[in-house]
Amino acid sequence: MRPVKILSLGQMMREVDQALEARFDVYRDDFLGLEAILAEQGREIAAIVTRGRAPTTAALIERLPKLELIANFGVGYDSVDVHEAARRGVVVTNTPDVLNDEMADFDRRDRHTRTGADHGRPDRTSAEARTHRQLWRGL
Repeated sequence: MRPVKILSLGQMMREVDQALEARFDVYRDDFLGLEAILAEQGREIAAIVTRGRAPTTAALIERLPKLELIANFGVGYDSVDVHEAARRGVVVTNTPDVLNDEMADFDRRDRHTRTGADHGRPDRTSAEARTHRQLWRGL
């Protein structure tokens, strides 16, 4: 049986690349270039792994006729055209809760600053307020 072919979008952690490469044929766009991969392997790609920084558009999904899975190594999937994926029956996954501890730490640091324990540094807007104002968009 031939190994499953995976398109890796964006730079992954080296450990992720190594784990995938041990079991699958992985084509990394940051190394080979997306257009070259699509031209040579697009008809056989069964999965996309991504960190969500590069969009997984309807046009990209359309160019991968055997696509079955889009795995986002991140909390959300707002960079994935989920409507097109659903239309095509492609499963979309993410890694929910992966940043919960970090966000809790960030909030604790933020509260510390707001309580005046910052030793004269200017007060910051709370992490919660920044989130509600969607200041994280476009990062």
